[in-house]
Formats: sequence, C-alpha cells, structure tokens
Amino acid sequence: GSDTVSAMELDASERIVVGGRTASNNLRTEGHYQENYGGGAEDGIVGRLSAAGTSFEFLTYLGGAGYDVVNDLKIEPTTGSIYLAGTTAGGLRTTTNAFQRVYGGGIYDAFLAVFDSEAIAPMYLSYVGSTDHDQGYRVGLDGPDGVYLGGITRSQMFPLKKPIQAT
Repeated sequence: GSDTVSAMELDASERIVVGGRTASNNLRTEGHYQENYGGGAEDGIVGRLSAAGTSFEFLTYLGGAGYDVVNDLKIEPTTGSIYLAGTTAGGLRTTTNAFQRVYGGGIYDAFLAVFDSEAIAPMYLSYVGSTDHDQGYRVGLDGPDGVYLGGITRSQMFPLKKPIQAT
C-alpha cells in the first residue's frame, strides 16, 4: 500500500514525529494504540523516528473501517503530548471525556486526538462533526490547556461552542 506523511514536528529530544495516512496493512505497530489496520481506503498513522532517523520508535494506526487521515500534529513542549487533527469516515474509539463521542454522519467528521509521548493510548479522542462534510486540517496549541482545531464544514448543524460566527 501507499504511505503519505502530511505532518511532521520535532519533539524536545529532536526526534521526528510524523502523522499521515497509509493503505498498508502490515506496518510494525506492536505495543501501541492500534496495532491493526482498521480497513477501508486508508488509516491515519502517527509515529516517532529514532534520533538517527533509521527506524520507528513507535508507530500506530488511527482509523476505522473507512477513510482516515492525520492532517496535522503539534507536540506540547512540557509534556511531550502529541495533538492530532484529522478526518475520518467513522469507526474511531473515542474517549469518555470527548466533546462528541458519536460520529456525526455525512461524508466525513473532523477529529481531535491527544496521545501521550509514547502513543500507548489516547488521553483524548473526539469526533467534531455533523450531518454533512467536516474535516480537521490544523491543530494549534496555546500553552498546555489551550487547543484549537481548524478545518472545514458544510454541515448546517455543526456542533458549536462559544462561536465567533454562529451561522
């Protein structure tokens, strides 16, 4: 299958952390969040290269049975937590503290995920979407407690909280 890196950042130890998508169902992902390919066209991926850049220290799938992609990532410098923005056709295992635990429907939903520095399990994973086409393209950090998700929506009933523009 094909593999695409769409996001890359250095962590505090100057190791490269990557996010993207893959159609490969045979990546070496042992001991991390999602060891098996979720199915469908592509799954999102997140991984960290060794300091030498010759192998992955970890690599994990992030996807359900449809199309899934990690479009952007940021690393919180004090904790090393990995923040991901992406797009999914559903089937993700959200966390109990998620803003939106259920897929909104339509073509795609955006998602926001936060992993610890080793990607063992998500500390936060939420859909952000409604009944049409929603995609997460960017994630931004404002200190350890401020997170921003940017993307697009065509949904008339998009789930808003404290909107600047309500319509």
